[in-house]
Amino acid sequence: MSHLTVLLLKSAVFAIAVSCDGKANHCPALGPNGDGDDHGLLQLVARSDPSCAAYHACSNLSGNCCPDSTGLMLSCCSASSGPSDVQPVVIIDSVACAANPACSHLSGDCCPPSTGEMLACCESLAAAPASSQSKPSPSTSAPPQQAGCRGNSSCKATPAVNATPHRANPDSALQLECAGKKFLDCWTFFTESDPTSGYVTYVSKDEAIEYGLYSVEDSGAVRLGSLVGTNERAKSIRVQSKETFQVGHIFVIDIAHMPTGQGTWPAWWSYGPSWPENGEIDTIETVETETWVHTTLHTSAGCSMSSVSGVFHSDCNAGDANDGCGVDGPAGSGGSSFNSAGGGVYATRWTESSIDVWLFKRAEIPQDLTTNEPDPDAWGAPYVSFPFGESCPASHFNDTVLVINLDFCGNWAGNVFPGGNGACESYVGDPANKGSLADAFWEINSVKVFSASAPSPQPASWA
Repeated sequence: MSHLTVLLLKSAVFAIAVSCDGKANHCPALGPNGDGDDHGLLQLVARSDPSCAAYHACSNLSGNCCPDSTGLMLSCCSASSGPSDVQPVVIIDSVACAANPACSHLSGDCCPPSTGEMLACCESLAAAPASSQSKPSPSTSAPPQQAGCRGNSSCKATPAVNATPHRANPDSALQLECAGKKFLDCWTFFTESDPTSGYVTYVSKDEAIEYGLYSVEDSGAVRLGSLVGTNERAKSIRVQSKETFQVGHIFVIDIAHMPTGQGTWPAWWSYGPSWPENGEIDTIETVETETWVHTTLHTSAGCSMSSVSGVFHSDCNAGDANDGCGVDGPAGSGGSSFNSAGGGVYATRWTESSIDVWLFKRAEIPQDLTTNEPDPDAWGAPYVSFPFGESCPASHFNDTVLVINLDFCGNWAGNVFPGGNGACESYVGDPANKGSLADAFWEINSVKVFSASAPSPQPASWA
């Protein structure tokens, strides 16, 4: 083995010790100062690889170590960097590791969290498939398999005494978690002109903080607010996930408060590139003071959902895909009714067989969701299930990114506003209406993404 990642623990309950093939110069047990005395903490071995610098998993790092798409470790340190230049790696406990999104596709091996720091998830050296969550790599080929320890007979992992690894169900493994002070790690801020002609200016991260539109509440919930009544376009937030997802995931959002009010148009949705060629899934859309949501699909031609009960516009390409095909959500699924009930959790499962959506009231959230081990088969029927098949091939949906936004007026909210879009813009911009729009904000406890492969149940109404 020529290139090995060496990990050890300092002040943690789960550790891994790694031995090499005798080529000590390739696997030195270096201390923080590179002096060979580990002081309880080993460092990573530097590795030079031309593909590493451009590799997507290294994008949030500064010349340090990163994983390839198979979950193996490799170092993105420059050739001139000696091992002593590599920052040390602190390994945390197995429980946190099992819940880490980057570990979901592994079988007890080592993995990184989304921040690029390293964790030990080591219990066995069993090989595991690549994550379906990874963004496409700009590299032309993956780094060599020998870049990491997994499957290499010359490397042996020994769990620490009393280690009790916790492993999630492989069919519901946590891929991504966005919550609290780390919420923004998951997102980029969209600052272009609103494509739906809204009376809104989407602000940058720095502007959101400057204007007080982004904050983390004492409860840990993240507030995404808006600024209205300034005689100009409303200032608001639209965030999009840094990660791109393929089929085989459950998107879960825990909402404490949903925006509502005259002229508002909040949405929780996802879409693929070259719209509508790769589809759009609108789990939550609501306008004005509605107390229910609309759940809609938008696709290119060739997708019909005529078999779905209560569907409007069974052609998902209706209105050149602007109308789409969808259903009204249950009573109380949005707006002030949703908020007064304490909010709830929406779960959207996207598999090869269907797209299914559940809504759980605050007091009815399944325990398996709170423990990050979702079991959709135990949830009962979703309130809507959009089946794939001959009438709508699953290939209509690909490479999706997640979006949370709050729009004002525009193509939908403006058109249904009394007096039309012009009246809507006047209302939103009028300083006298600031109080009436005090509920125009999101308060989100978390966004989580899990892998999923379970079959789809039949739809039923949510009571």
